[in-house]
Amino acid sequence: MPELRLGVSPRGAIALMQMARAAAAATGRGFVNVDDVASIAPFVMAHRMLLTPESELNGVEPASLVEKALREVEQPGLTRQ
Repeated sequence: MPELRLGVSPRGAIALMQMARAAAAATGRGFVNVDDVASIAPFVMAHRMLLTPESELNGVEPASLVEKALREVEQPGLTRQ
């Protein structure tokens, strides 16, 4: 994203998966689904992003960039084997 000077690190991706697992467990499921990831992503990822100075001056919010990415990335479908 051109608004970012630095994106989420590998540690941020690990934190996202750990929190998605916790969200799934909190609802009694032993598996993570797309909704778990989408619901916690703005909280886990936004504070790990560094905006460009121009983006900061224009009032861009990191959480809005996370939500934009979630809208643009195709969600995986169910696979049956």
